[in-house]
Amino acid sequence: MLFSYKTQNELAFQLKKIARLLSFSIFIILIFTGIAAEAEGTDDSVSANEN
Repeated sequence: MLFSYKTQNELAFQLKKIARLLSFSIFIILIFTGIAAEAEGTDDSVSANEN
């Protein structure tokens, strides 16, 4: 029983670590896509003003 509890605890710890890593990478991806979309938007507005 003690062994199964320990493995469950380690599994939960690994899952928490994976979830934290996933949320961190998603956060970075969202930031980069937001910056890219913002840059594209400003480029579009500049080209629209020139025309």
